[in-house]
Amino acid sequence: MAEPLCAAAHDVLTSRLALSAHPAENWDYAAGHGGIVPTQDNPRPAQAPVTSFPLRPISPAKGVLLSVEPKRTLSMASIRRNHCRTTEDTVTITVSTVFGYDARLPVRPPLSPPDLVLRSADEVYFYLHSHILLEASSNSFQGLISTTGSANYPVIRCDDKALLLTVVLASVYRLPSLPQAANVETLLSAIRVLQHYGFPPGRYVVAGTPLFERIVSFERDDPINVFATAAEFELDALASHVSQHLLSVDITSLPNETAVRIGPLYLKRLLSLHRRRVHTLKTLLLQPPSPHPFSVRCDFQMQESVNKAWALAAAALAWEARPDLSAATIQSTLLSLAQHLPCSLCNAAFTARVTHVVTQWLLTSKTL
Repeated sequence: MAEPLCAAAHDVLTSRLALSAHPAENWDYAAGHGGIVPTQDNPRPAQAPVTSFPLRPISPAKGVLLSVEPKRTLSMASIRRNHCRTTEDTVTITVSTVFGYDARLPVRPPLSPPDLVLRSADEVYFYLHSHILLEASSNSFQGLISTTGSANYPVIRCDDKALLLTVVLASVYRLPSLPQAANVETLLSAIRVLQHYGFPPGRYVVAGTPLFERIVSFERDDPINVFATAAEFELDALASHVSQHLLSVDITSLPNETAVRIGPLYLKRLLSLHRRRVHTLKTLLLQPPSPHPFSVRCDFQMQESVNKAWALAAAALAWEARPDLSAATIQSTLLSLAQHLPCSLCNAAFTARVTHVVTQWLLTSKTL
């Protein structure tokens, strides 16, 4: 819900938001900071919201802290009650480095000045654009943003932390990159938060989007959790991509909670993938090497012994057939018999058959 900030912080936020409504010539600009500082020569416009706190932006290189120096005595007890970090003469708030008031977001067309402020659970402030959030959300940002408009700039309090909100908002704004600090747990949580605030995950987690690509880069670390999340939100492209890393998973040993998250449809598809690959391997091993015309050095009995050797090796592989059986294991197991063949023609046919089996196994689909 929208809530007031502490007196000093609220004045700062609303003053910054109000600046865009007034001509630039009425203000002095702080060199090198991109901030605006009212002076005695250039006082605030009469129609602007009046505040007793001149804005003093710090250097961007030092972070995202905005310092406010009060011109009047302020009740420090009331400030502390509102969770602002304070000293005897300074009130400090933390502003998002990505969604700051003066942030130049790489979007087209260029955005108008922000018209609302979002406050995260860890006391970081985001300057946002209500029209972008309302157009993308199906529930008005979980009902936190008014669709009727207001003369005041609302400050919305969220229960999510700044890093998670940055990932979510960067996806909604279609920014080209995400915070490097976001790990796989944060990225997967962002999918759930997108859904919570009315942003369809299927719109923002598709191949080519930053969120999709970042999750894919982590999928080896926790493939079953990525697959379960993808299945839970019906993100077919993500589920299919990560399924190649689940070939070694024993589906029957999955925890009940994970199985419930995956659901019957994607569990069936994963099981079908495993069974399909095992069946393909057995089918490839079933066909022995092609025979060659009989000769004095290689008659029917000798070629039959070659077929028996193949059948013995194939049976051993088929008995231990797994969806993730490596091509190198198949090749080394079968070729170990070829070196004992006295006939060069049998050896060539045997090697050709091994090459065909390995090639077809490598071409067998590893995804849903």
